[in-house]
Amino acid sequence: MSVTLADVARAAKVSTATASYALRNNPQVKPATAKRVLDAAKQLNYTGNIAASSLRQGRSGVIGVAVHDLSLAFSGQLASALSDAAAKHNYQVFIQQTNQQGKRETDALKELQLFCDGTVFFSGHLPPSAIKRFSKRKPMILLDPRNHTNLFDTIFTPGRLGGKLAIDHLASLGRTKPLIIGTNYARPEVLSSRADTSGSRLSGVQKACSQHNIPFGPKNTLGLPNWNAAEAYQAVKKILDAKTWDFDAVFCFADEMAIATMHALRQYGLRVPQDVAVVGFDGIPAGTYTTPTLTTIAIDFQDLAEQSIDLLLQRIEETTPEHHSGAESTPLLPQSLMAHCALRIGESTSMESQHS
Repeated sequence: MSVTLADVARAAKVSTATASYALRNNPQVKPATAKRVLDAAKQLNYTGNIAASSLRQGRSGVIGVAVHDLSLAFSGQLASALSDAAAKHNYQVFIQQTNQQGKRETDALKELQLFCDGTVFFSGHLPPSAIKRFSKRKPMILLDPRNHTNLFDTIFTPGRLGGKLAIDHLASLGRTKPLIIGTNYARPEVLSSRADTSGSRLSGVQKACSQHNIPFGPKNTLGLPNWNAAEAYQAVKKILDAKTWDFDAVFCFADEMAIATMHALRQYGLRVPQDVAVVGFDGIPAGTYTTPTLTTIAIDFQDLAEQSIDLLLQRIEETTPEHHSGAESTPLLPQSLMAHCALRIGESTSMESQHS
């Protein structure tokens, strides 16, 4: 079994990042700590494996991952899938959360670019042009950037397709008055150019609503600052307290919000799905254990992770001196990839699947 960078870090009682710094002779690491790491690497025969060879080529064997909020199930599942995909190639991942705050995103970029061979960056506050200033020419893949860009390779969660699948499903059940929870209304011509998570999902909703003659506008779209259970629960309660609501379905842009929505509806005596059908987005495991089970647009996290890691490692390989062998290099054209998704029907929309 191969010795990994994590094994060395564990033996030296330091973090994976510190072990990476030490093995690259980074002056930020204290001499005593560096010696401890090097001794551990020697004892474990780390210098004989693939990771050590990478270090000699100027690599750390570490991929950086920046996500919005690790307390959210989506971020945790994404990070887990990326870690598993990287491990297949003898790479470790180092994960940072940014909370979509400009300074934290900037700090994360600086840190990850310092010692990682490449980065998967979940865009938030910073536009691609600002991110480019901190990339230091190391490979980076942007996940769901605000707009399409030719500055980086990009990979997108299937927002437009997922949003359309959700409304198509509700329309097939005769649900023509959906409440959309995730982001505020935007005109179709504005949505058409947006690539970010909320914009693309709302664009898919708008397209399906138009096809099914379902109302779509400010009155049935609700934006929330954070896509978590607490905010969705309070928002739905406020709507129900007003006693002026008029919807027969709710489509939430995250499963955590959908689960909280079902809880609020039940507290007000509304049955799911008899009175209100509920659909989520992401496909987190928790949705299969709710009562009723949750209908959701399930992202293929394994596909998302493997596409990201495979492309990033290709870019890392292309930037090594050995790859070019002294020949003039050809500019790398950025790629734009899309992850797969599928409608997973649960009891929150299908009365036929409910237990009597």
